[in-house]
Amino acid sequence: MSKKDTSYHVFRSGNIAHGLGLDADGLGSKTKWYFYTNALIREFAANINSQKKNHITNALFVLLLCLMVCVLYFMI
Repeated sequence: MSKKDTSYHVFRSGNIAHGLGLDADGLGSKTKWYFYTNALIREFAANINSQKKNHITNALFVLLLCLMVCVLYFMI
């Protein structure tokens, strides 16, 4: 894969297809070098937003785990 492939958007598209129960394959396309950073940031934010529930659940789990470790640490 060359640096000019825009495979980053295929990841989110694949997640959406999987969520809909579709069996799909993705293929990145070429993009201009000056647009790559902007598009990468946009797709990262869109992926975080589309998986918001999972991210919040995972963050709460990690926070709970940290709190449990702190409580155990101070009890010893």
